[in-house]
Amino acid sequence: TLFALLATCAASADAQTYRLKPVGAADGLANSFVHAMDQDASGRLWIGTGGGAGLFDGRHVTMFTTADSLAEDYVSSIHAEQDGSVWFGHNEGGISRYAKGVFTKVRTGVLTGSTINAIADDGHGGVWAAAQNNGVVHITRDGKCMPGINIDGVLWYSLMDLDGGSLIAGASDGLHLLRLTADGTLKTVGDLSGITRAPVRSLVRSPDGRIHAGTDGDGVV
Repeated sequence: TLFALLATCAASADAQTYRLKPVGAADGLANSFVHAMDQDASGRLWIGTGGGAGLFDGRHVTMFTTADSLAEDYVSSIHAEQDGSVWFGHNEGGISRYAKGVFTKVRTGVLTGSTINAIADDGHGGVWAAAQNNGVVHITRDGKCMPGINIDGVLWYSLMDLDGGSLIAGASDGLHLLRLTADGTLKTVGDLSGITRAPVRSLVRSPDGRIHAGTDGDGVV
């Protein structure tokens, strides 16, 4: 069951009270195992489950599956764009894109064969995707999938886009600062091992621009 947080005005002008509203099967959420969420440009909530992608409009969840042209039913990551499109990563390496009411499958070929754990903007209408066992791949605006970077023995978990086309990636051996090269691939820049060598599962940017990493063993760095 998913819980939706609703805010209502309290008696004080500068205070709010909050209440949790469960969102489940009665609301249309057909699968209760939720692996990812993101809010699209119109304010709707996309929910990635083990049995499809759910679109919650605040009252009801509409489910989408492979019958609607999702690459796979298991949704492991979601990334919403400012133009209203939404990208979905899947458990077995598939990638889907939703735009103007239509789902399309990205042809990734042999470049992805493992869980897509994270998706981030490339700054040019495409995205970067972290495939757990296959490295970071690039999907261009026109849907072409190309290799970015892969390092033997490293598992890739999280991504965040930075200014100037760079990326920071969370992996099984810590953090990697990645920069785009002239041939379209990525290279590691600098050494971030002094920050943490623990696996980095999540990355968050605070309003002041600082980046926080959630790790397995070193807490938040």
